[in-house]
Amino acid sequence: VAFAGLVVSAADFYIIEKVQPPMAQAYQKLFSELGRIAYRPTFQSDVTIKIDRYTASFGSVQRHQDGVIGLNDVVLTERIRPNEWMYYHAEEGTYKDGVWTFYKPRIRLLRGDDLEVYSTEEEVVINEAIRIEDLMLPPPPETETAAELWKSIEQARKQGLNPVGLLIEYHSKFSTSASCVIFALTSALAAMWLSRGGAFSGLLLSLGLVMLYYNAHIIATQILGRNGMVDPMLAAWLPNILYVAIGLFAFWRVR
Repeated sequence: VAFAGLVVSAADFYIIEKVQPPMAQAYQKLFSELGRIAYRPTFQSDVTIKIDRYTASFGSVQRHQDGVIGLNDVVLTERIRPNEWMYYHAEEGTYKDGVWTFYKPRIRLLRGDDLEVYSTEEEVVINEAIRIEDLMLPPPPETETAAELWKSIEQARKQGLNPVGLLIEYHSKFSTSASCVIFALTSALAAMWLSRGGAFSGLLLSLGLVMLYYNAHIIATQILGRNGMVDPMLAAWLPNILYVAIGLFAFWRVR
């Protein structure tokens, strides 16, 4: 039973890591192409991210066919020193290949209660690569492998973002595969424990255990984990810990 569970776990992880991401990426690419054919640009409004030493806010973000990301109503905020701030406001800007360009920004320097306003015809250029998905609609986690998810987590941390959702998805890739072994062993012990109840009671128990795991996974990852009540890694593994406890209880009953 343990060997069968290990085989299923390995097969499950192979599908999650090797089969699902390229298939999901192909779907996203096809969906994006269909969107362009239908003249529906992918965009997002009211975006705020961390760029280098600036906090950047965009009224809207839009992807163009030449790979350029168009930015509108841009506000850059820089903390120069305590009680001194610099604000840049540009009507338009672009991002491509790690280069941010903001056109003719209006500059406001705030020192305590004193405000100074400047205008410039020069461009503000910042070199820092980001994930385009942080500006556009985020990709579903199934489109990324574990290595790609971890890279996204590191980039999000570098930009001052909270990667709790990415961390949960990263650890869930491993916990859901490991659950196959735990399911196999727990089910075998539960079957021995309730062997006198007949096949029908075993079927009901199986359905109940599956529903219990599904609900425990949703509560742990989507509620406890995403709201910061527990660590993301613990949130991903909590359902497995619950099932180990059930298995130990069944083992004690069998003994």
